[in-house]
Amino acid sequence: MKIDVKDSKGDSAFNFSVDLGAPPTVVRPDSGDGKPVTLDWDRAMDDQKYLRHCLVCGCSDMYVHKAFPQVTGFALIILAAVIASVLFGFGQILLALIALGVVLVIDLAIYLFAPRILTCYRCGSDYRSIKIRPGQPKWDAALAERYKAQRMIERGRR
Repeated sequence: MKIDVKDSKGDSAFNFSVDLGAPPTVVRPDSGDGKPVTLDWDRAMDDQKYLRHCLVCGCSDMYVHKAFPQVTGFALIILAAVIASVLFGFGQILLALIALGVVLVIDLAIYLFAPRILTCYRCGSDYRSIKIRPGQPKWDAALAERYKAQRMIERGRR
């Protein structure tokens, strides 16, 4: 399993790999900067080896999403629009439609082969290369807003 720990701003603080056969209880950034993170393995995995709660913060609310490279998808759409516009301008309608179809197939292939990631609502830690429970919920805007509001309240207390 690969875990990407986030900082308070949601940026990647550090990442590491975990061997589920011998899971560590404390991990430190490779650079030596930053404080160590204690992983909460208490009932973290169920009998089928699905993650039940975040190892970093203990939150049980997690969502699944695809690791689709958004910049790549956007760049493909822009490229397709430019190529199709030029081909339409030269009256090459069939070639323009073929170009759009090729970009659609490439975009779909990237989406289908993109790995699924499990993400914690509270701390934003990402879990990759892990079995994801069938029926794991996708991102829920209301739940995300609730955790965002909690973070704002916690920051106000400090």
